[in-house]
Amino acid sequence: MKTNVFLIKSLNQLNEILNQLKEEEYCQQLNNLHGASIGQHARHILEFIDCLISIERDGTISYDDRKRDVNLECNLNEYLSRSNELLQSLEIVRNNFPIKIKCFLGGDDIAITETNYHREELFVLDHTIHHLAIIKIGITENFPQIHVPAEFGFTASTVRAKNLIPSN
Repeated sequence: MKTNVFLIKSLNQLNEILNQLKEEEYCQQLNNLHGASIGQHARHILEFIDCLISIERDGTISYDDRKRDVNLECNLNEYLSRSNELLQSLEIVRNNFPIKIKCFLGGDDIAITETNYHREELFVLDHTIHHLAIIKIGITENFPQIHVPAEFGFTASTVRAKNLIPSN
């Protein structure tokens, strides 16, 4: 399974874009993101990746119970340092193994179900791309001087479909 390669590519693309931002732009609350910042979405991506690579064989993963490090939201250098650590961890190809996922449903209700590492790796990739799309909106609308590749924030299937549609 090569999902880690695509996670690495996505994270590297994000880091290239973030390196073009000033720290105050990275932290700025944006109206078109309902007051969220680029940094908040970047932190969120790292936290999900960290949950994934920290899971032990036959363990339980909970994205809801993840560690939230708000320092990553407003300290671009700290974000980039942590991102580089996670990129190194993503280089390790992991064999598939069973795990459980725990989800908070509201109130005292939780759900625990069976999944596996490769399925969660695909989920984290998809979740990452979703947040890259949000980041793209924030950057293109607020920081037009920043170059964002056209395919940034799109799944491979969307890029493929867009390339198959003839332009007028």
